[in-house]
Amino acid sequence: MASSTSVTSTFAGVTGSRLVVEVQYSAHHRPANLLGGYRWLAFVLFLASATNTVSLIALPLFAKDRLGMSLPAIAAYFMMVSLANSGVGVIAGRISDRSRRRKLFIAVGFAWLAIGFLLLSVLNSAAALLIVGPVLFAAHGVTGPQLFALAKEMTTREDRPADSMRVTSWLRVAASAGWILGSSLGGVALTLLDSRSIFRASALGELICLLVVVYALPSRTALSPGQPRGVATPDSHPAGHPHRTLALFTLGMVLLSTGRVLRSAMLPILLRDVIGTPVAQMGLILALPPLVELGMMPLAASLASRVGRVPVFLAGAIASIGYYLGLALVSQTWSVAALQVLYACFGSATLVIGIDIAQSMLPDEPGFATALYLAHENLATVGGSAVAAVSTTLLGLHHAFAVPAATSAAGVALLAVVLHAWHSRVSSGSP
Repeated sequence: MASSTSVTSTFAGVTGSRLVVEVQYSAHHRPANLLGGYRWLAFVLFLASATNTVSLIALPLFAKDRLGMSLPAIAAYFMMVSLANSGVGVIAGRISDRSRRRKLFIAVGFAWLAIGFLLLSVLNSAAALLIVGPVLFAAHGVTGPQLFALAKEMTTREDRPADSMRVTSWLRVAASAGWILGSSLGGVALTLLDSRSIFRASALGELICLLVVVYALPSRTALSPGQPRGVATPDSHPAGHPHRTLALFTLGMVLLSTGRVLRSAMLPILLRDVIGTPVAQMGLILALPPLVELGMMPLAASLASRVGRVPVFLAGAIASIGYYLGLALVSQTWSVAALQVLYACFGSATLVIGIDIAQSMLPDEPGFATALYLAHENLATVGGSAVAAVSTTLLGLHHAFAVPAATSAAGVALLAVVLHAWHSRVSSGSP
């Protein structure tokens, strides 16, 4: 016979009044397959990630070979798109939270991207790309964060807050699998198709995502103002100054992630020219983090549910310090491979648990919280470009990795202070 449990929880409603909610739930009410209701979300994230990765491989070559853009102009274009993604994503998240029309925002985002790829396939000037690109492809900052916010609302509405991290982890696995597939298909596509054909195929991929969103995803997931949220948790109500806390949390992640540009641009050169790694081994070493993360993200979510989100998240953050410090000292190929696994620990913890923590800081604004948190990736890319240029100039290629180790240490210190204060407030229920 299925057991039944009564949970009495107190949380703050939208009006600020205290509500007491008693929730009865039974074991036989829980769905047998946790991800059954989220399979279409996973499919959309997988397809969108694969589509965007294939086009991302083709776009720099198209800009250089077909439009005659210089390398600095191409870099400026990607920087403009990154900033536009962050800005538009945060604004769209705020509006979607207030309007409670999240599915509409996701659908419009995919339609906008499909139009963007179709226009990209007929562009003939660099100036047009610099103007049109940031406007059209800023929608990347809308679709991803809002899909994760939709998943958060679905688990909340189904009275399954404890499942939130597990769902997020598997959705991140789907997105990462799409990235791996897109990276593999990108090179093949360039040998079979020209860039314009790839962009048209990408438009088709975005349209398929649009159709799935319109016809397969739930139309209403957000709770109405004042509606009980079921089993309340310590983060069922924001504590202190939640927007400021989330902003500091995001800033800590920016500091933690400034080494990504240096890693992406210089690690292959470090392997070949400094360590002397055979070219045949380089591809496997560079592919280790995303492959390892596929298995580690669900593991991180499971571990966090047992020992707590904050300890697991900070452990992953500390791993980034060891990673960059190790690259500044490493001299053997096998050591780099081990460090790549350590980097996967960092990525697994911050990608999955970080999203869940951000959403918990603003439980009534999952779209804004997710968009602001994920904006750290683009902001770190912009700041990391300057870090990479200065550190390699002053310290040389090998020891340049000590600089992101230092910025990561600063990020860990800030995150530890912010998360300790936040966790203390929500645990005590203090305002």
